[in-house]
Amino acid sequence: MLEGLSTIAHAYVGATEHDARPHSHAIALAAAAKAKLVSVHAATSAHDDPAPGRPAHERLAAWGRADEPLEEEVVVHRCCDDPVDTVLDALKRVKPDLVVVGTEQRRGWQRIFGESRAEVLTANLDVPVLVVPRTAKGFVGSHGELELTRVIIPCGDRQSARAALDHALALVESAGVAEVVTFLLLHVGDGEPPDLDHPASVRVRIEREHLDGDIDRTLAEAADGASLVVMATRGHDSLYDELMGSHTERVMRLVHVPLLSVPLR
Repeated sequence: MLEGLSTIAHAYVGATEHDARPHSHAIALAAAAKAKLVSVHAATSAHDDPAPGRPAHERLAAWGRADEPLEEEVVVHRCCDDPVDTVLDALKRVKPDLVVVGTEQRRGWQRIFGESRAEVLTANLDVPVLVVPRTAKGFVGSHGELELTRVIIPCGDRQSARAALDHALALVESAGVAEVVTFLLLHVGDGEPPDLDHPASVRVRIEREHLDGDIDRTLAEAADGASLVVMATRGHDSLYDELMGSHTERVMRLVHVPLLSVPLR
């Protein structure tokens, strides 16, 4: 669970412009939760030590919050030829409570010829992973404030919906979001949505909706304008998942908002 966040890791792999927005989310969440921030870089050879990138304290200063305390560590790790595997190995050593990573949302032939670091991390880590698409505006304001206003929680089976709802609630509480957040419990397709009770929280307002259509695309369309999607994942538990990706990974490629992937192990 995300209650009592103590360590948040940002998975760089390489310090590129695509990492700027996810890095901002990691810093803002760490500052709000009073958690340690660990930025993980991959070094794939003796002559390939990346620069520390964008230190969190510089970002806080740009937000006008230079005096705000934040424990920060930069880890440059070397173990494998593949940078994604290197970062994965580093994260398993760091043992964070939450990982933040960016994604270019590779699809089709791009997925075959270019491995998605976000998908590798969500499939192999036993902690929640916040995935911030390159196309996402995100939920961090101009001064680093968290602007979580509407969270989409897919409700297919009870176990997945329960885990997603609990983690969404824990994130809102841990991050100390000031405004009331609307949680939309969204059921797509046939059948009845699971009957979920939820802990009373003055920070959250619950809404429910049912939609028809293709599950992945319907969820992605419903997420437009939201702050965050929270989904539970069992990883790859079928041949179809191995070939096409898990349900969470398929939605991850389509949404234009951050997605919190919650592992069910």
